[in-house]
Amino acid sequence: MVNECAATVVNFAGALANNNDYSSIPGICYKHNGTVFSTAPNSIPDDFTNIPYIDFSIMDHKRYSKNNNIAIDSSIDDEYKQYVVYPINTSLGCNFKCNFCINVILGRDYKKRSAEEIIERIKFLKAEYGANFIHIFDENFFGDKKRVYKFVEALLTENVNIKWRVQLRADYFNDNYINRSFVKELEKAGLLVAVMGVESASQRVLDMLNKRMKVEDIMRALEILSITKIIPRLSFMAGMPGETENEMQSTYRLATEIKEKFPASESVVTPFRLYPGSNLYDLAVSEYGYKAPNSLAEWADLADKEYIEGVGYQNPKYYSWITNSDTFAARHRVFILFRILSWSLSPYVSSRISRKIIYNIKRILCKISAARLKNGFYRLNVEYVLLKLFRNIRKYSISS
Repeated sequence: MVNECAATVVNFAGALANNNDYSSIPGICYKHNGTVFSTAPNSIPDDFTNIPYIDFSIMDHKRYSKNNNIAIDSSIDDEYKQYVVYPINTSLGCNFKCNFCINVILGRDYKKRSAEEIIERIKFLKAEYGANFIHIFDENFFGDKKRVYKFVEALLTENVNIKWRVQLRADYFNDNYINRSFVKELEKAGLLVAVMGVESASQRVLDMLNKRMKVEDIMRALEILSITKIIPRLSFMAGMPGETENEMQSTYRLATEIKEKFPASESVVTPFRLYPGSNLYDLAVSEYGYKAPNSLAEWADLADKEYIEGVGYQNPKYYSWITNSDTFAARHRVFILFRILSWSLSPYVSSRISRKIIYNIKRILCKISAARLKNGFYRLNVEYVLLKLFRNIRKYSISS
């Protein structure tokens, strides 16, 4: 499928099901007798007239809704056990133009459902499947201020009584939008987790990404959220073409310090991954000599080579703009340990003695990892080795 394909996939699935010819269906590429063919572009854009809601009646909804890591990492202590989680998409695309984003690369427009439609769908999921937690998959749910106000007002006035989780921008937290008054309304309306892509601790890098956001917006968002029990989850990136070693180190340091200053927050740093068609991809090719694969087979082979245990899908050895790949990988392993431990340290400590003991052990190891990240000491990472060993032992005991 090429570009927007909601209409294409329906026609293609129908052709396959009925063993019909699909060579005239717009928006597909296929190979026949060793030759690659491309049909005319699909002229029907994706929108909510041709993208229906997910039909949960075709799956084991009880197993699906209770076996969900979204509930686990959106919870304090064991609250996740009571959540029945269902996802909804209320918008497509995004109304910002961050130049690393797939929406910009594909030129996707921002389209959305109305607040009334969202409330109707939530009520249906509650009545039909017993949903009490809604995972809103939108990349920028708060992109339309009027829609958000209507949605929150309806949740409260109609007593919908649902927990929910969203992605939004940190700079929405200001006097004119999500202020100290409205954030309390959001908490009262059931918002549990606010996920924000904040990308970097460097203003130069944020500008390079066309993020249209200031570093101080991050701290203001956390300050406003701190008057509630809404969990702030912040996503950073490291290893971008043009990013300096000091900028990468600053990002890891900020992600660490945020947890110490705002205990309910959860930060993650992920190694940056190139997307063909983006400005940064072109920069990597033109300025740093990055060699793009020439075939799908080469892309698949590269994916295997890029993967590095403890880092994920970016092996720094294959990216010439990262000046010290060993330092990059070692630092990220330290941060992995910090993230795992810090995310499990709820600020609301259980009164049970066994829980307190485990909590304090995690807290000590977490402080060691934080000190490593702040002081730039990544060698002799015994803690990471112990974590890996523990995970292997646990995996073996479970499989046995």
